[in-house]
Amino acid sequence: MLHTSLQVPAAITNDCAACHSQAATGVYAGGKYHASLTAKGLAQPTSCRDCHTATLPIDIVGSTLKPMDHASPLSGGGTAASNFDCVTCHTQPGVTFADGRFHFRIGAKTATNCTSCHYQVMPKTLVNKMSHASNFAVQDCLACHALPSSAQAAAPATTNWAGGIYHGKISTAPTSCVDCHSGQKPATVTVSSIDTQHMSHKSATVGTECATCHLNDQNTTPRAWQKTTRFHTAVTNPATCQDCHGLTNGGGTVAGTNNDLPAGLTFSDTKTTSSVAPANTFAQITHQEINVAGKDCKTCHTQVGPGGTNWKSAQFHLKVATLTLNSTTGRCDNCHMNIKPAVVVGGMNHATIGTQDCSACHNYPGTGTKGAGNWLGASSGGPHTAAFLASTANTCVNCHTAGGSTVAPIGMPNTVINSGDLGKYSKVITFAHKFTSNTAGTAGTSTVTYTMNVCLGCHNAAAVKAAANNGAGYLDTKAWVGTGTFNHKLPSTVTFNGTTTTVNASAAIQSCLPCHSNEALSGTKHNLNCVPPMAPSDCVQCHRNGGSWSDQKGGRPVCK
Repeated sequence: MLHTSLQVPAAITNDCAACHSQAATGVYAGGKYHASLTAKGLAQPTSCRDCHTATLPIDIVGSTLKPMDHASPLSGGGTAASNFDCVTCHTQPGVTFADGRFHFRIGAKTATNCTSCHYQVMPKTLVNKMSHASNFAVQDCLACHALPSSAQAAAPATTNWAGGIYHGKISTAPTSCVDCHSGQKPATVTVSSIDTQHMSHKSATVGTECATCHLNDQNTTPRAWQKTTRFHTAVTNPATCQDCHGLTNGGGTVAGTNNDLPAGLTFSDTKTTSSVAPANTFAQITHQEINVAGKDCKTCHTQVGPGGTNWKSAQFHLKVATLTLNSTTGRCDNCHMNIKPAVVVGGMNHATIGTQDCSACHNYPGTGTKGAGNWLGASSGGPHTAAFLASTANTCVNCHTAGGSTVAPIGMPNTVINSGDLGKYSKVITFAHKFTSNTAGTAGTSTVTYTMNVCLGCHNAAAVKAAANNGAGYLDTKAWVGTGTFNHKLPSTVTFNGTTTTVNASAAIQSCLPCHSNEALSGTKHNLNCVPPMAPSDCVQCHRNGGSWSDQKGGRPVCK
């Protein structure tokens, strides 16, 4: 209290008891100035500074939404808010200071920095993709936010700060984006709008800093992340390609769908070394094949970049040392069917080998080198390897279809051959792999042709020997002599490699002579001197089918 202030009314200037109720007793403590003026009907002072200059708050006061620093610097004249009289902002000074309003009672003057008072309400977390704690954030609210309206000042709320604009208003552009935009990385694979190349922002190769590629995007109108920005311009030698361009980019596992791998078979730039392929035939490759799909693009391709043509000029076999060949997902013919020979090569008719893979006989690089392989030098057993035999889909007749052929692959014999066994009457038993028999029935006589088309059914011993010698047993012609075991009780079935197969026709054999002609009519029992039509025309007239020669049906032809 400054008792000499001109704000003290003259009516009480010399009347101490007007404010000090115990002045008569010499006690002046506890005087009430503003309340005494009201009690006496006197006007309140129009200025506070004479008494209260020294009592201005020295720190921020008020609520979080209505903070005030009375030392805040001002523009437009005056050095600080403290230069104003209390009544400028407060309508009832001395009674209450809670009604203070600053921004709309200081005229043309404005605070030079909002943060002097309002730093308490600066968000600690991301708000509308903005981090106010970033080193690139401007510590001046007015740089991005407009002054509050009178209504907003009267009823302040955190929503009053909405609508701030950072990029485009600040004088110095940021050189980093992650403080504010780290959560905006695309969750799915994106596609460039200039060359359709795919991009996965989840790749470790891409990193976390958007500014590596998108720094200039803040200057575009409208402002947005551009899909014309080239990654390889900024990152010239990425550690991996497949994170963005291959099957590990998050876009699925189908080549050509949401990735940059070619769909299906594509031609390479390498001409095949196959001697039987048409001239200028290029080798093919499918990137869906297990040996390709699991490799990074950089394994084969030395040129990478934005254009599709830069993915060419690769040599797969030169760069990939070990292949997975499992006859299903890993097969040579997944890529090389276009050079499968259409003619007999080395005695092998490749057109008849069925579904088995090239790897059953061929090993890369053949007799060539990794850089210039060929299909020559098939394994010693040819297709008769243990791995080949392990597949129940591989049967002799897949290749050996030319009956009677003496040129490899030799076909099933068309003629009656010596079985190597002697019959009961010391006669050599022959064997006919194909013959015709007549079957008598109620509807008449029908003709059935028997073709023994599952070689291993009878010659299982040859198969066992071949398997033990990685196929070499098949090349030993002696392995086929004396190894046949024919089941006369038709239909005859055998089991090999876990699969039961019908060897012969389903009807019973009605003729023995195709194989046993040497034994027929030999011995005294057959010298019946009969003449047709009473003479026996086949063994089965007297002997049971499938039995021994002594097992007779009963009754014999009678000659008259």
